Amino acid sequence: MVTKGLLATNSPAELLAVRFTVSTVALFALLPRAGRLDLRTLRDGTIIGLLFAGGQLTQTWGLMTTTPAVNAFLSGLYVVVTPILAAVLFSRRLQISVWVSVGLSMVALAGFTVVPGASHGGFGLGEALTLTSALLYAGQIVWTGRASRPQRTVQLAVVQSAVVALVMALFAIPGGVHVPARASWWLALLYLALVCGALTLVLQIWAQAHIDPVRAAVIMCSEPLWTTVFAVAFAHERLGPALVFGGSMTLAAMLVVVVPWRPLPRAAIRRALFTRAA
Repeated sequence: MVTKGLLATNSPAELLAVRFTVSTVALFALLPRAGRLDLRTLRDGTIIGLLFAGGQLTQTWGLMTTTPAVNAFLSGLYVVVTPILAAVLFSRRLQISVWVSVGLSMVALAGFTVVPGASHGGFGLGEALTLTSALLYAGQIVWTGRASRPQRTVQLAVVQSAVVALVMALFAIPGGVHVPARASWWLALLYLALVCGALTLVLQIWAQAHIDPVRAAVIMCSEPLWTTVFAVAFAHERLGPALVFGGSMTLAAMLVVVVPWRPLPRAAIRRALFTRAA
């Protein structure tokens, strides 16, 4: 909701350039206590930042020639691409519960974004760009999981934020960067930069030092659920069946992937069956 209001007067690249510049300054202020930057951190942070910036740009370009619903659904396919990338890059065998959760996440995403009866003109450049953004987002999640260490969370966040700000500035400068002087604009921007930018980057990097990328992708795919909650609570959006269905599927996906389900030992199953028979 906040981003939508700011985009009424600024281009996406312009807004993101200013937002992540402010985020970088805020994070840089934490560096003296967090520790120095080393070459490995610079490398990993740069890769993560380029992947995230590429995802943002291709998703925005895709939105220009496709519908918002299709754009949201296709970009959310990172929840499917992430386990595939993790399996290929790390040679890991994924648990069945993870694939069940991925499937539920896709059903939930469809419930939030796909409008029944809506027509669309097929697969074109916009859809291809949006699918590219899903691949880049998945790469960002996987590489963040590979690079994350609790002791260098802030360092990675600083580099990632700075790279995103630089990339967005390169795309925004040709059209000119215009910064309104209204206090309401700056309040909204500070919220996006500090809460949705700096704090979110730190939390994601720290969290991915403790959980694997696939579970992180499923949890992050719950974004439409929280967007809906805030829209219903503060923007007076109607809570229809599609939103209830999408929210329910999202919660189910998170429970499947987060709760440590363990199969019952055979001895316990035998005791249960014999007890009932007796």
